[in-house]
Amino acid sequence: MKEENWYRLKNTSKVISPSLLVFRDRVIHNIVEMIRMSRRYK
Repeated sequence: MKEENWYRLKNTSKVISPSLLVFRDRVIHNIVEMIRMSRRYK
């Protein structure tokens, strides 16, 4: 997952501020990476 500017929003006017943005693909990627990394240390 090497996309540049993955965090940029296409339409910032639709986001209520302040807010917490969760990027589903990033969350899944991070969980998969966390599991992968944890397997090294068993």
